[in-house]
Amino acid sequence: MRFMSEESLTSPVISTLRQAFPDFSDRWEKHIAWWGGKPAGSYMDMAEFVHFVVEDVYEKGNLDETRRVFDLLEKLLVEANRETKNLIGLGFFETLQNFASWRPSGNKHMNNSSVRCLNKSGVNFNECGPVKPV
Repeated sequence: MRFMSEESLTSPVISTLRQAFPDFSDRWEKHIAWWGGKPAGSYMDMAEFVHFVVEDVYEKGNLDETRRVFDLLEKLLVEANRETKNLIGLGFFETLQNFASWRPSGNKHMNNSSVRCLNKSGVNFNECGPVKPV
């Protein structure tokens, strides 16, 4: 089932992730259908992507694709504005931490910025981004 202008239903970050990971499309179509073709919101969309990464990529042993997810998120964080940092930090990493906390850890695939975002204790993800050399 296709809905009119699905790209306008979500954030540019989610659109980038959808383009980079075509295997996400089946799950995405079901997500859009569940919301009746209406915008679910960027954080709900990101949560759906987290479920895809954990259930359809990592748990199926596709470690190269798992690394690619974190590499792309790292790249997006480098030039991200505050809204994008929050969506990746809260939407992806915090959802990942909550959803996968009882599963075997996959954080060995994360880059330094990704680990730092995941380990932040507050909700201010402005410091997420590339690790600066000391």
